Amino acid sequence: MIAILYLPHLYLLGCAAVFGTFIWATNGHFLQGTKTTATYLIYLFSVATFVFGAVSAFMNTPTPWQIGLGFLLSALGAALFFWTIHTTRARGFYLAYAKESPTAFVTTGPYMLVRHPFYVAYLLFWLGMLVAAPWWPTLGCLLILLYLYIVAARGEELKFAQTEFAEEYERYKESVGFMMPNPWR
Repeated sequence: MIAILYLPHLYLLGCAAVFGTFIWATNGHFLQGTKTTATYLIYLFSVATFVFGAVSAFMNTPTPWQIGLGFLLSALGAALFFWTIHTTRARGFYLAYAKESPTAFVTTGPYMLVRHPFYVAYLLFWLGMLVAAPWWPTLGCLLILLYLYIVAARGEELKFAQTEFAEEYERYKESVGFMMPNPWR
């Protein structure tokens, strides 16, 4: 019984560690480029989602199945994030909404499944927090992040059309799903 009482705390510690790696990646993995207001909005709503999720976990008592399903989703997001980091290391990827054009094009690793695995990883992670500790402010922040990630991904795809990778990227788009794997392509 006591172990169940500590499940939300243990889950939040794990989430804090993963969120810390997201923060590390903004400086340690991605090229900074020229940040925009939207870049800072992603920072703001990521922190807000984490804070609201943590507050909800302490205000409410999530059931073990909520913690379990939330953990599974967050762990899938974290695994996808680390796989994508591994695949893109030393490739020169810019932060979301950077004004610079892409300097690298990757089709291996998680990029064989979806065109924007970083955004999918973040969304899975945040969805896990929402499931584990549901609260309407967390949902609101998650929906805003979903919108920001979709707009960022669409913008990145438009930038690819202006690079040396344009033709290859168009073929890639025909065979790989945007943010969901597409087994029929």
